[in-house]
Parts: sequence; C-alpha cells; structure tokens
Amino acid sequence: MTINNALFEHILNRLKKFGVEGHIEGKLLHIGYKNTSHYFDADQDLAADFAKYKKIVGAYFDNADCTFEYGNELDVPLAVLNGGPFRDDEFVFSSAGHEHQVCVRRANFQYALAFFDSDAYDAYFHSFVTQRISRAVGWARSLRTFFRFPITATYSPLLALGSTELKEKGLVRIRACLLKMAIEQHLCLEVSSTYARPSVTGDTPKISDGLIPNVTYDRNLGNFYMVGRSSPFPSQSYLAYYHILEYFFLRVSESILHDRLKALLNAPSFQSSSDGVDKAIAMVSKHQNKNDEVEMLRNVLDKFVSEVDFIAFVRDLETKGLNGEYTKKHTVFGELFDISLREGHAISNAAKLLKHIRNAIVHSSDRYSRDDCHIPLTESEAVIRRYVPIVKYFAEQVLYGTASPIGL
Repeated sequence: MTINNALFEHILNRLKKFGVEGHIEGKLLHIGYKNTSHYFDADQDLAADFAKYKKIVGAYFDNADCTFEYGNELDVPLAVLNGGPFRDDEFVFSSAGHEHQVCVRRANFQYALAFFDSDAYDAYFHSFVTQRISRAVGWARSLRTFFRFPITATYSPLLALGSTELKEKGLVRIRACLLKMAIEQHLCLEVSSTYARPSVTGDTPKISDGLIPNVTYDRNLGNFYMVGRSSPFPSQSYLAYYHILEYFFLRVSESILHDRLKALLNAPSFQSSSDGVDKAIAMVSKHQNKNDEVEMLRNVLDKFVSEVDFIAFVRDLETKGLNGEYTKKHTVFGELFDISLREGHAISNAAKLLKHIRNAIVHSSDRYSRDDCHIPLTESEAVIRRYVPIVKYFAEQVLYGTASPIGL
C-alpha cells in the first residue's frame, strides 16, 4: 500500500463513525456524505508527515485541553486575542543555555492527525467539517478539509522529562513567551483548547424587516453597546453594557430628588420658615445618604424596565437552557445570589447581582479575596458569560427608552 493510500484509508476509517462513506479511485479519494460526493487530491507533504506520525511511540493527546505530547515535545493550542488572522509566521524562543525552546507557529500535520484521531474531534466534525462537505463543488479538494490546524506553541526541553513535568514546565515557559510577544510584537495569544469561542450574548441574529428606525439613539450609549456586542471577552462585554446603565445613575437619582423637592416646595402648606427649610435639607441629606450604587442602579432599572417583561425574559432564557438557571442560588464571586421571579423582587435581586459582578470585574483586591475576583482569561469568564444576557437586556431597554423621534 502506498503512503497516499495509507493516509486515505486512515481518513476513511475515522470518518465512518460519522456516516461518511468512500473509496480510493486511483490517486484520488472519493467520499460521500448525505447527498453530496467529493474527490480529494493526494498531498505528498501530508502523506510524508503521516508516515512520521505512525512511527511515533508513546504519544499522548489530552482530550481535556487538546495538548499533544510526543518525543519529549509538547504542543499546546493557542487562540488569537487581537488583530486579524495569524500570518503563519514562526516565533522561536530559547533559554540562555538552550536547555528549553518554545516555538509558536501554525500546527504541523502530526498535531492535526492527533486531534483527528482523538475524541475531541467529534465536536469539531459536527461544528465545522459537516458544513464543508455538505456543499458540492466541481473540483478535487484538499485533504486539509478534514483537519484542524490551530496555532500552537511547541515546548522542547533539552533533557527528557516525564509527562507531568513536561506539561508543567512547558506551560510556564509558553505563557512567559506569549506575554513577551504581546509586549514586543503586539500580538496577543492565549492558551486555549477551544476552536470556537462560546457566544457571549446568548442570543442569535434576527431576520431584519429592512426598515429605518424612526428614532435616533443616544450616540454614546450606542458606542457602549457596540463594544459590548463585539468584545470576545465576557468581562469586557459585561462592563460595556453596565456602562449604559451607569450612564444614568446620577441623572435618574437627581430627577427623583428634584421631583420630591418640587412636591415639598410647591405644596400650598409649605412655608420658608426654619422648619420648612429644615425639611428640605433633611430630604436632600437623606437622599444622599441612601443613594449608594445599588440603589442608583435599581432606580435606573425601575425607570426604564418593565419588571413583568423582565420576568418573562428570564423565564424564556431558562426554558431555552442557554445560560443555566437564574432562579436557583448560585455562588457568584464568593456570595450566593438568585433572581426571584416575583414582582417587587426580580429587579431588586438583579440589581444587587449585577453590581456585585461589576465589583468583581473592576476590583482585583479590595474587600474581596483574590479567589473571589475576576481574573481575565480564566474560568471566571464563564461565570460572567452566564449573566451577560441579563445586563444586555437591561442595557437595551435603556437604549430604547432614551431614544428620540426623528423629525420628518
């Protein structure tokens, strides 16, 4: 059997699990999937790498973090955090005595094959490969269609290390090199096992009716919203939406005080005596003492958000199962919170929760222990992601409620 045919057979045997059928026709691989069929070219470079891959002894692919250990080397998948697509450059770092080396580049075929053969490939096939092979084309395609080639950092120590030590030392040095690249090259990458970031917003695009809105939205609020919608980081997205709410803290608070003072001062019984003036001063003083940020947030929500609609929104979220349950108590950055779906409670609960998350994001210490604060690019991003749909919903209500009609 030729090297090309050996690679073809390897691909066919793996894809049978997903209902893909096929056979070898001369120098081409023919596959059929559902109602489409495709031909794939032999690739001499891939075939040569496949032969090397089959000779590797003691290799280990970790399905949990998608790292690949082989021949005293460690491949770690990365994700780009800024800028455009990675330009297939190669960045090589060595220790002073050349005892350690880290190379950042597009993954080689041996890593792609290890991922292809792993259980982690199942989700990738259903998310990406099915889309590629469900569309018929009129030409022979590349075998790369079936594989994932992420950016990887490869750690290579001079001395042989055990598996655990190889990963521990490798990740420490890889992360140091990634920070150096961010500082010097302005290229930000993170260690990431995922091949697609989970949705930050928890919703899906809607079909547009094509009509121009007959209102104008506050430009500053719109800018905050755009940042919230476009940020790949749940923490930044959350803060951008929260800024829309915070934008009206003082304005709504002062409006409430203004109305109460007008009610006092415009009453026929009011007199500008010492007692009357003292009442006015006491009203202002009490308002200021009571006006903490949770109260100001609740005032904004009470002004712009229908609690009945908010309760229906949360129920809908839980029905869809997109973001877990909000109505059961969860520990969120060190404290227990839930949202009671009862009028008079839902918005109050949400205000306390949202302010608590905001504090955990912006404060790296303060009265919180470090374990209860948010650290970017860690598991706490997933905690924040759960509540982004809530703060986004409130931000949208404020955005709509402050819009002005456009004149004809």
